[in-house]
Amino acid sequence: MEEPRFWPSKGHYNLDQYYFVSDLLKDKNIQYALETGFCTGRSALSVLHNSPNLKKMTSIDIDLDYPNIGGRKMSQILSENFSCFSVIESDSRKQFNTNFLEENYPVMISMKKTKMLFQKLSGIRTEKVSVFSLKTESII
Repeated sequence: MEEPRFWPSKGHYNLDQYYFVSDLLKDKNIQYALETGFCTGRSALSVLHNSPNLKKMTSIDIDLDYPNIGGRKMSQILSENFSCFSVIESDSRKQFNTNFLEENYPVMISMKKTKMLFQKLSGIRTEKVSVFSLKTESII
C-alpha cells in the first residue's frame, strides 16, 4: 500500500485503517467533521484526503506533545495544508458541549440527533473517532 501525502512516520492508526476509512467515505458528501483524539493525525489525514467537499474539520486533543511522537508538528502541517482543518488543544470532555457546537458547527440542528462513533483503534490507547455529516446528520 502506498503511503498518503503527509503520512506521519509514527502513530497507532495504520494504513489498513486509513484505507478502510477511505472506503467508508467514498460517495459520501462529508462537509463537517469533528474528531476527538489527534495523536499524530493519521485518522484526521484519512478524512482530509478523502472528503473533497469538506468545509470544516476540528480535532480536539488534550495534549499535542504526548507521547512526544510528533502530534504538534503534524497539527501544524495539516493546518497549513488544509484550510478547513483546525486543532483545539483541550480536554474534549470540557470542550465538546452544546455551546461549542453552536459556535463552531451552526448547521447542527440538535445534539440529540447527532450520534458519535467510538472506535477502539489499538489495545494500548482508545481513540474516540467521530466522523459525521452534519448536513445529512448521518454517521459514518
